[in-house]
Order: sequence, then structure tokens, then C-alpha cells
Amino acid sequence: MTNYIVVFNSFLSKIQKDSTFALYSDSELVEDLISIMNNAIPLFRYPRENLLLKNDSTEIFDEDLNLDTISVLTDFMKYEWYQRKTANSDSIDQRIVSKDLTFYSQANHTLSLQKNIEEAYLIAKRNEARYYTAYRGVPTITGLVGDEI
Repeated sequence: MTNYIVVFNSFLSKIQKDSTFALYSDSELVEDLISIMNNAIPLFRYPRENLLLKNDSTEIFDEDLNLDTISVLTDFMKYEWYQRKTANSDSIDQRIVSKDLTFYSQANHTLSLQKNIEEAYLIAKRNEARYYTAYRGVPTITGLVGDEI
């Protein structure tokens, strides 16, 4: 069995400080992290452990999740978090730089946010592909030169 806190700590270590998290009570933060995780689970197509065997009220997975599974899951959580941050109108609003009161291009800002989302997704998919080709550090691909077939 794996506690959600293990997954949440891994996820939080992958993102920069989120100012909205500071405004939450502990229970609100856990509720939000569960929501992010539940949105990310379907993106992880073939985990070795069944991520659906869990209990959100006790915050425990029924199976022991290995570090590889947690890493891929939290990459998808990061992708979900970026999508949510971008969908927030506050992140799209025009910003003024106080030093010289310059407006930066909102189009460039929006493109930059979109690039972050795409980059997070590509990282998650690359990590997922690597996850499928090895188990506990041992390659699972057979039929390579030198292998007995």
C-alpha cells in the first residue's frame, strides 16, 4: 500500500511554487492534489500497478507503487497542473512590469504558456515510453542482437 503523500511530495517537487496552494487549508490542498491526480491517472495508459485500486478518503493506493510508476504519474500530474494554470484567466491577463511600466505581448505570453503545457506532456510521454521498456532498471525488450531467441 502506498500513501498519497508519497505521490504528492513527488509531484510538488516537480513544480515551482504555486501561490494558490499557499491560500489553501491542509484539507483543501489535499482535495486539490487528489483532483489533479485523478485527472492524471487516465493519461497513464498501462501502469504496472492498478492505479484505480485506491481510496480517496483514506488517501491510500491498495498496491505498492514503485518509484517508476510514481515518476510517470507525477509527470502527468504536472501536465494536468499546467493545463489548469493556463486555463485560469489570471495567468492570461496582461502583466505590467513595474520598473518601466511596459506591457508585454499577450500573444507571446499565451504562446509561452502553451509551450509549457506541450513540453510537460512530451516529458510525461517520454518518461512513460522509458517506463514501458524497462522494469526495475532491466530492459524488457527482447530479440535484440546478442539475445537468444
